Amino acid sequence: IGHLIEMGASQAMLVELTGMDPESFRSRRRELGLPKAAAGRPSALNEDEAIRVLNAWQRHQTEQDILVRYYKVGMETRINLGRVWQHLQTVNVEA
Repeated sequence: IGHLIEMGASQAMLVELTGMDPESFRSRRRELGLPKAAAGRPSALNEDEAIRVLNAWQRHQTEQDILVRYYKVGMETRINLGRVWQHLQTVNVEA
């Protein structure tokens, strides 16, 4: 989970995917030496980023662990995971 947080996973993302409580999220960020998370919704992906994310998401569709799948997509695209998660929620892709 620490790697996901370092890659920009949002509190909302980790609460939904892992059941992590908000205080644990904040505590983990402090332990990692990260600043407080930005409030509000992450910025939308531009068209190029959206295509890269969807292509990577499809390439890793056989990954059974959703957190590992997000990690792989984040590593491949180098896009903040909070933004990736938000985008995938809005386009309603199958997990």
